[in-house]
Amino acid sequence: MNFADLHCDTIYECITKKQSLKNNNLAISIEKSEVFENWWQCFAVWMPDDGFLKKNFVFKSLNFWHKEILKYENFKFCTNKKDFDSREKIKAILTVEGSYFLENLSDLKKAYDLGVRILTLTWNGKTFLGDGNKVKNPSGLTDFGKCVLRKMSALGMIVDVSHASDRLFYDTVEILSGKPFVATHSNSRSICSHKRNITDEQFLIIKKSDGIVGLNFCSKFLVNNEIASISDVLRHAEHFLELGGEKNLCIGSDFDGLSREEICSGVSNIDCIPMLYKEFSKYFGEKISKDIFFNNAKNFFLNNFPSF
Repeated sequence: MNFADLHCDTIYECITKKQSLKNNNLAISIEKSEVFENWWQCFAVWMPDDGFLKKNFVFKSLNFWHKEILKYENFKFCTNKKDFDSREKIKAILTVEGSYFLENLSDLKKAYDLGVRILTLTWNGKTFLGDGNKVKNPSGLTDFGKCVLRKMSALGMIVDVSHASDRLFYDTVEILSGKPFVATHSNSRSICSHKRNITDEQFLIIKKSDGIVGLNFCSKFLVNNEIASISDVLRHAEHFLELGGEKNLCIGSDFDGLSREEICSGVSNIDCIPMLYKEFSKYFGEKISKDIFFNNAKNFFLNNFPSF
């Protein structure tokens, strides 16, 4: 099968636990990906909002990434549309989760030049750009945040609103003026009321922009006050599909960003994905399942990555 995943935190885990991307005890590794014919993975460099990891850590992580990927065959780091045409079965997209490292626009350009193509605007707290979902009485985009979004649009960097407060979400929509954007790892707030999830209205706005949304495997974003099961993932998918999201719904696993206690039972690591795909196929049919697990993300990247 083919699989595309909009979000994982494996880079952070590899660095802090001194493990390789190829062979490790994490949820994601190159060896575990052997179950796929094609695997397109967004690798996030995580940046918390409280600043305990200074911006140097982000650039240290990006440099680690560039050294690490040189070790592997059949692995393509994709920064433009043409890269996706390469023969390698593994296509890697580099993202940053959180904007605390951005002190000026030159930091954004530096990240772009190092290959970052998606930026999650916030983690949970307050940043120089605006407020995440855990901020009480949140404000929207700061003036600097508006400048960052305009610069991202000019560069061709994709905006990710997972973790954003509602105020920040709607300010972002206004600045983007209809351009496609994403929620890489967010579920439905109608099914599970956690603030990390998106509302039906927000999903429809992303859909209207021709953006995509990735289903997150975190239990507390799938179900209220319980350990989630695969049936809960299906419930969120079904709801988004009822909103017309057949071409917008994807997977955003959050692998290696979740502890064993936090992750949905049955999908503890990437080699569980074929089993999950079978459950989706039984429930929604093979065509829709292929779109959710691969085609929707593939089409989005091909339509929105820079041409050069």
